[in-house]
Amino acid sequence: MTESKLKTEEFICRYCGDPIEMPLVICVDCRTPHHEECFRENGLCTIYACGCPTFGKVENDETFLSTLALPAHCTIENNLETT
Repeated sequence: MTESKLKTEEFICRYCGDPIEMPLVICVDCRTPHHEECFRENGLCTIYACGCPTFGKVENDETFLSTLALPAHCTIENNLETT
């Protein structure tokens, strides 16, 4: 397994307040990272006024960085394994 080059410990889950590490999930609308368990427990994105019920799984740095490079309002569902 390749060690993550991103400093994912800088990502804090908005639901539980703990640091997030790979693999993680991101909201398909606003791209906010979450723990998968937290997103599932909450049932939707934790960002106020987003409330999207769909997330994409991010397994590695390459996938994560490619989703951030997409234009705003571009669906990322085709680029990630969504649930």
